[in-house]
Amino acid sequence: MKKYGIIAALVAVVVAGVVGWRFFYGRDDSMASSLPADVTMVGRIDAKALVVDNGLGTDDLKRISPYIEKSGIDFQTMAYVFASQGYLGAIVPLSDADDFEAMLTQEGNAVEEQRGLKWSVVEGNILLAFDNDRAMLMGPAVGSEQDALRNTLATCMNQKASDSGKQSRLYKMMEERREPVAMAANLSALPASLLNDYTKYINLPL
Repeated sequence: MKKYGIIAALVAVVVAGVVGWRFFYGRDDSMASSLPADVTMVGRIDAKALVVDNGLGTDDLKRISPYIEKSGIDFQTMAYVFASQGYLGAIVPLSDADDFEAMLTQEGNAVEEQRGLKWSVVEGNILLAFDNDRAMLMGPAVGSEQDALRNTLATCMNQKASDSGKQSRLYKMMEERREPVAMAANLSALPASLLNDYTKYINLPL
């Protein structure tokens, strides 16, 4: 995998509307409490179903990404992608924040601590915040946009579920879907390529 490993892959996945792997079946929406309240797109993936559909197993996934075991990312818990305020983002569960930080620094990404969270900028324009159990990234943004986005991420990482995008119409529409990849979005939030490739998985409000 290219430089930046899992993080670069996650950024690409956000753009494509697909995210990560999850080895065991089971719905877990604890990460959803960090979704921005004003989401214009929200998506999740049931990776096990996709793995089974494609005849892949855990060993296959380990060969695909050598970063899996030591990435600090919890691939057993649901992850989310979303669009908000004109940015794309993702919320990724962590199994070991120290391993996650080590992966970031090994790939040349500086990590600083502020507001009770750890922060990094990936590929120059993706702002990432993480704590002991989750990482959240949004972008692309540069300069003063990153300063404003830092406030958004800090708020979302610490908010209650009752204040989050879990209460949105889009989230409820997404939860009605049972396909391996499920999304709900306002049309304006989605690039044309995503609409063409993933329309069958998406609930679109009128």
